[in-house]
Amino acid sequence: MPYEEADASDPMARRAVPLPDDGTLRRDMVAGIADEYAREGFDGERIMQLFSDPFYAMTHAIWLEEGDEVVRSIVQQTVQKWGGPKLEQTVATDTNDIEPRE
Repeated sequence: MPYEEADASDPMARRAVPLPDDGTLRRDMVAGIADEYAREGFDGERIMQLFSDPFYAMTHAIWLEEGDEVVRSIVQQTVQKWGGPKLEQTVATDTNDIEPRE
């Protein structure tokens, strides 16, 4: 099979599949994206930047369709759910107190 020709029997070929949307699909996507970034330690405003910045085409399209108020509400709920400790970087200033690894 030539590289450029499509093969209908190829199990690794990309296929677009429409999903049924009962009006909650985009909101579920917002919740999933917010959940992922909140677990990584992003705060609500930083997550909102992913939606309001046109550079991120999918999240920006959702933000335009659903509106800032809806997206912000879902993001805030998600951040509250995962509002545990944030990732922090610790830098040793006095290396004399650090014991070498064996």
